[in-house]
Amino acid sequence: MSLSKPADGADYQVFLSFRGPDTRQGFTDCLYHFLVDAGIRVFRDNEEIRPGEKIQEILRAISNSIVCIPIFSRDYASSKWCLRELAEMVEQKKKIMPIFYDVTPDDVKLKTSLYRDALTRHEKENEKELWEKALKEVVEVSLLESSKDKEEKALTEVVKIKGWEVKDIGHGELSKSIVGEVLVNLKAKDKIITNHLIGMDEQVKTVSKFLNVHADDIRYVGIYGIAGCGKTTLAKKEHIESLAGSFSWFSKGSRIIVTTRDIRVVAMDQEELMLDEDTPGKTKVLTLEMKEMNSEEALQLFSSHAFRMTYPPTDYLNLSKEIVSVSGGLPLALEIIGSQLRGKRKEEWEDKLNTLASIPHENIQKKLMIIYEALEYRTKQIFLDIACLPVNTKTANAISMWRSCGFHPDVGVKDLISMSLIKIVHEDDEFWMHDHLRDMGKEIACMENFTDFGKRSRLWNHEEALGVLKRKEGTRKIEVLYLSDDSHRENYPLVPENFKKLCNLRYLRLRGLAIQGDFENLLSKLSWLCWPSCPSNLKATNLKLTRLAILDLSQSHVSENWKGWSRIQGFQKALSLCVEVN
Repeated sequence: MSLSKPADGADYQVFLSFRGPDTRQGFTDCLYHFLVDAGIRVFRDNEEIRPGEKIQEILRAISNSIVCIPIFSRDYASSKWCLRELAEMVEQKKKIMPIFYDVTPDDVKLKTSLYRDALTRHEKENEKELWEKALKEVVEVSLLESSKDKEEKALTEVVKIKGWEVKDIGHGELSKSIVGEVLVNLKAKDKIITNHLIGMDEQVKTVSKFLNVHADDIRYVGIYGIAGCGKTTLAKKEHIESLAGSFSWFSKGSRIIVTTRDIRVVAMDQEELMLDEDTPGKTKVLTLEMKEMNSEEALQLFSSHAFRMTYPPTDYLNLSKEIVSVSGGLPLALEIIGSQLRGKRKEEWEDKLNTLASIPHENIQKKLMIIYEALEYRTKQIFLDIACLPVNTKTANAISMWRSCGFHPDVGVKDLISMSLIKIVHEDDEFWMHDHLRDMGKEIACMENFTDFGKRSRLWNHEEALGVLKRKEGTRKIEVLYLSDDSHRENYPLVPENFKKLCNLRYLRLRGLAIQGDFENLLSKLSWLCWPSCPSNLKATNLKLTRLAILDLSQSHVSENWKGWSRIQGFQKALSLCVEVN
């Protein structure tokens, strides 16, 4: 039995199932070391050595693993142990990432004789019942598939899952891709750690006491602190005032929680701040300052991202403590720096420590810039897009744009997630980025040219973007242009001259604005056109958007008589339907 032992009895994260003679010394060994080097705890099974007492350990390893990777090879189905493991994975509804090594999905789906003959040999040896019992609750497969054997169902069910075929791609390149996918799945599980609110037990108790849901008064609870300290930020005071501007708006029993960097936003009445929270019949404003984590809590949070454990391994303990110290105890920094160092060599840890230590303690943005600078070029572009585009940008739509632009989003998004620079809100299928990181991304875009807006890659401020177009100051540098205000639509239709030099524009938002004139040879690289409230009296011609991947015409009243529509047919995805099409 060959295992990658987890520290201190912690569970394995990945279970590798394979037929030893087929792949042990080649692909499996390569993948195993790539996974371990990434800091992942791996159970590498050897199905040929099975003392009786080890069988339950194997089944427990499958049960405790987050991801299971069966490597289907030519003799995989010849091994009763491999099939038993596969049945266990399917029965427990594990996240399964299949790999097809020298076989095809059709072989595994029993459409060829390769696996079918192997299963027949097991039937002759009366081994089939081992899998029948294990797979009673497996989802029923298509009636077109054979349903007589439960082990066949396990094979068929797994092949429905997207996997990798080992053909012309190198073992190292494929292993790196698989590791990226594994890290994304493990990162989703890490939400459990974040949701536990490491180091916030006392603050949670305080907030619960402040809220006192059984009282019938009105309560504002303001949570304030520096950026990255663990709160959600509402950046502008006027937003809060518009949401909750008057106590009279709320009935008895209302509870309003505000998070901000500035205590003045919530300190509406200093006299009320001093009221005892248990005094009945009053409207109260109660505030809580978010403190820095203490050293033990900070170390625990850092370790959960750097090692996926609650405490560092002994040989990394001192280094971890030093990095936590120079990170300033801020959860955002601890999470991102820990994620970036996961699986790296000690020399890289020491280099990172020296770099962080050279930056003033209070300058968190400069510390985070180090993480950004380490990103690959295309991944940097994806990061900046997420920072500069609207906060509710849908993941699928952005990925379609990046893919059409050659940014390799499958890799870039996974890298950003694994480094804790972004998250995906699965309920809404939207990207989420911490306000501090979003501010940093916008600052990076501004630094491209502080004085000449037309020489920046991304313009998200309406007045700046419209000014560049009106003055015809656009350049080939501009890739993203966001016009959010339609108050000028009657007075200023856009013409080809406004876009003449924007030859690399790939995202354009025109809220309610009209365009007119001959657009021959313009906007040829546009991938995403967001045009809410599109005017119905369009007068543009030769609008040949050959690369368009996404079209958003929400809230629009357009006519089918406009000849320009024939020029943009074939776009990959209509993001929103029009309000009315005449």
